[in-house]
Amino acid sequence: MKFTDGYWLMREGVQASCAAEVADVRFEEDRFTLHAPVRHVTRRGQTLNSPLLTVECWSPAEGVIGLRSTHHAGAAERGPEFALHTEPGHAAKVTREGSLLKLTTGELSLRVDTAARWRLDFTADGRVLTSAKARGTGFAVLGDGSHHSLAQLTLPDGTWTPVLSGEQVRGPGWRRERYGYDSLPLLARPGSVVPYGVSDDAAAYDWAHGVTLRVHAPVDGATVVTRIPAPGARDSTAAVFRTTRDGDTVTVDAEGVSGPWQVLLVGAQAEPGDTGSPASAERTALGTLLAAPAGTAHLTALLTGS
Repeated sequence: MKFTDGYWLMREGVQASCAAEVADVRFEEDRFTLHAPVRHVTRRGQTLNSPLLTVECWSPAEGVIGLRSTHHAGAAERGPEFALHTEPGHAAKVTREGSLLKLTTGELSLRVDTAARWRLDFTADGRVLTSAKARGTGFAVLGDGSHHSLAQLTLPDGTWTPVLSGEQVRGPGWRRERYGYDSLPLLARPGSVVPYGVSDDAAAYDWAHGVTLRVHAPVDGATVVTRIPAPGARDSTAAVFRTTRDGDTVTVDAEGVSGPWQVLLVGAQAEPGDTGSPASAERTALGTLLAAPAGTAHLTALLTGS
């Protein structure tokens, strides 16, 4: 659904309302809820005939923060729907210092200044990863009375890769895209290694067999550890991969892998780094794919361009 006419204007028949500030906060030890009017309120009369957004903030698992923005939530359940997985025993921590409210889980935090204009900052290691600012959280009402959610986040600095399309985008800045109900703007950050399973018609199988590691803009001197869980066994690891970049050389060491596996260097040109390497290299639309046969425990690739 497209709501805008260019960047600043809304299409005819579309009325958008976005959170302007925090009017009220309700918080517990591991979560908080923000009530946000869609305009700056200085007196009680300004709350009449003015929408109010409810934004729930919680953490379903370590290193993951969930947000739910609602307006007129008391509707009939029309489905389809599915329950969000919650990690048993996990609890985030909420702290408050003056007007600054923070939800922390692992290295990730959500920071809100309740005395300032609307802004949600997601931070890690002391730096802001992304933010939802003015016009970043809201809803749109169409001429037929239907409601639709609106969300905008800043794109952080670096080269990011939408995992569903593979097209690389650069930050920092704003990027506007359209997504259907069956899609989402899932971006792989620079230096990340994302494992992809070989099967798309079954959920329970040997996930390590035939796995493809998608390596996104590896950082020189860094090592990324990727653990592949064993299906059906909680807290059990089937295989471990360690991906390291040293200059133009990328090495991947595998532990616990008996079957074949692959490495896709997204957006990069490369070739096998060792003359005796068992891996083969193939140039694809997404980058260079190196295939390691069964029994391979070490793979080396030489970056030749991008």
